[in-house]
Parts: sequence; structure tokens; C-alpha cells
Amino acid sequence: MKHSKYGVFTKKKKNHDETLDGVRYTGDADVYMKVYGERENTYEIEICVKDGKGKMTWPGDKVYEGEWKDNKRNGEGKMTFPSGKVYEGEFKDDKMHGRGKWTEPSGDVYEGEFKDDKKNGRGKYTWTNGDVYDGDFKDEKMHGKGKWTRTNGQAYDGEWKDDEFDGNGKMTWPRSDGRVYEGEWKGGTMNGRGKLTRPGGNGKSEVYEGEFKDGNMSRKSLRLLALAPPSSSRSSPRSSSRSSPRSSSRSSSRSSSPPPPRSSPPDDSADVDAGDEPGGIYDNGTALFVASDDEE
Repeated sequence: MKHSKYGVFTKKKKNHDETLDGVRYTGDADVYMKVYGERENTYEIEICVKDGKGKMTWPGDKVYEGEWKDNKRNGEGKMTFPSGKVYEGEFKDDKMHGRGKWTEPSGDVYEGEFKDDKKNGRGKYTWTNGDVYDGDFKDEKMHGKGKWTRTNGQAYDGEWKDDEFDGNGKMTWPRSDGRVYEGEWKGGTMNGRGKLTRPGGNGKSEVYEGEFKDGNMSRKSLRLLALAPPSSSRSSPRSSSRSSPRSSSRSSSRSSSPPPPRSSPPDDSADVDAGDEPGGIYDNGTALFVASDDEE
């Protein structure tokens, strides 16, 4: 005889069908016999434990179909929610845990690792517009190292924290723009030490290395803006505008999907405010040397 916490195992039952509080289960079950009472005053109760393959339906059309063990979702299965969201993959103790695929009603898809019902570990999120994030997740958020690629060719490859660019990373703008920033980020914007390269005139490039703050070049730490075009053909380094680093397309529900990065890459780099001495920009025809208020 096989004994367990449920009692004495008697048989394996196929096509078991039970409904409790509006929740219906159909599928495989292990049947146990449990004895209650003492001496002459005893009675037996048959207990059916979900084990094997089965389907459970909740009120409101929430449905799970897949593998069970010890009355819990364990193994491979598919969960369909009334909202149209679908999870298909591994379960452990009634939770999404292991490798799986999460599909939004909008068509957004996440494929990767789950832990305790959340996106945790390595994964790939693809938006319906074609944008892709491939990297680390922590508690539903892009967190760790990963690469975000847009359909227009723009890409960020580096460190993330709570859905934002944070740490060391490289941003490459579309070819039509041509800019590249490589360095430190914080809160979704360029913050800290970095290098910004952008197209200049006559096929040359402008290169800035120094400190950035909130997406802007820090005038006090400017050292060199090299390989600039000759002054006769170089356009003004001052930019008329810079787009907001915040994106309005963030998902409204954390549990539904990892949202797009809260900070969209700036469409225009912040430029140096030359102003008056000290901190002015000097052009010798082949390079822009920038004076600094700080001495190294």
C-alpha cells in the first residue's frame, strides 16, 4: 500500500470531473482513501488529488490546461486570462516559473525566464511595432544588461535599472542621424563620464569627451571636441531643441508586460553653451578645443 498525507492510495483515475465553488477540474487524479475516527466509530473518505494532465476553468473564463502534481500546477501548461493575455510554459507550485512565453492582447510577446509569477532572468520582449529588448529582467522590469533595438536602427546596448538606461551603455542613433554616445547613464539620460560622436561637415565628425548631466554636456568639465570640420563650413554647435527623455508609451499595468523604456533616447544631443570666458570654444581650423573652469 502507498501511504501519503492524503491517505492510502487506491487507484489512478482518468477523466475525473469535479466542481467546487464554481471552479471545475477535468482530468487525471490520484484517488486516496482516508480513515477518520477511532475504533468502531470510523469512516472513510475518498480524496481525489489532481496529478497528471488536466484542465481547470474558473468563473470568468480563466482557464489552465496542462500538467499537475500534488493538486498544483506543476510542469508544462497554458494559462489563458479573461483579458486575452496568455502564458504558455513552465509552472512550479501554481506559479509561472521557468521558461515561458507571455502574449499580450496587443500582440506584444515576451519569451524567456519566469520566477514566482514574474519575468525574472534572461528574456526577449518584442513590441508589435517591431522594437525588441533582449536582456535581463528583474521583477517584471528591464534590469541588468540588455540591448534595445528600434525598427529605425536606433539601439541602446548596456546596463538597465527599473526599465531605464542606468550604468554604462552605448546609444547608436539611426544612420540618418549618425550620432553615437558611449558612457554613463542615470535615470534614463546621459549622466556621468561619456563620449559623444556626431557628424560634422565635409565628412568629418565632432567628438566630445567629458561629463554629462541630465543629458547635457557639462561646461565645467569640457576638454576637447575634436575632428570638427573647418570653421568656414561648420554649422553652429548650438542646438535649438532637445526632445524629452520621457516616453508616454509606458505600459499601464506592470503585471501585463514589461513597459517600453520610460526614457526614450534624446532625439537631439545637448550642445555646449560657449558663452564668455572662461569655458569658451576655440577653433583652430581642424579641431575645437574647449577651455575648462576646472584644472586636472
